[in-house]
Amino acid sequence: MKSAEKIKAFNETKGAIIGDGVVVHKSTIKGAGQGLFTTRSFDKNEIITEVCGSVISREEANKKDSKSHLKSLSYHSIIDGLNDPRKAEGIGGGSFVNDAKDSHLNNSKFVTDNLQSRCFLRATKPINPGEEIFASYGKSYWKMGFGSS
Repeated sequence: MKSAEKIKAFNETKGAIIGDGVVVHKSTIKGAGQGLFTTRSFDKNEIITEVCGSVISREEANKKDSKSHLKSLSYHSIIDGLNDPRKAEGIGGGSFVNDAKDSHLNNSKFVTDNLQSRCFLRATKPINPGEEIFASYGKSYWKMGFGSS
């Protein structure tokens, strides 16, 4: 798929929203807090949901006490993702996804539309209702000390 086609597909797709396709519950990962779970099935390559929040600069992100819901769009732009599922009802729940830290367990990946400053989760394998969604945060996330390894 060409870049222009991907952007058009992103703009036409919002994916599931919290309360309709995905929900937030206690993660199956010990000590992880909340996790994102499906309430319906998703096919491989299907957009699951959007990572919603405010776009901030890397400088602003570095000043934040908690970096657990940040997702980099580019070196200079970061999505400061939602961190309270009660305030996220009816919108994308991608900021609640956890990294299983095991590529065999991760079942989605982040895909970005930098032109629109948007980020989505896309299924990398079929996902059944009730499964927790996992996506790699990338090695730099753990190296920078954003999470405990």
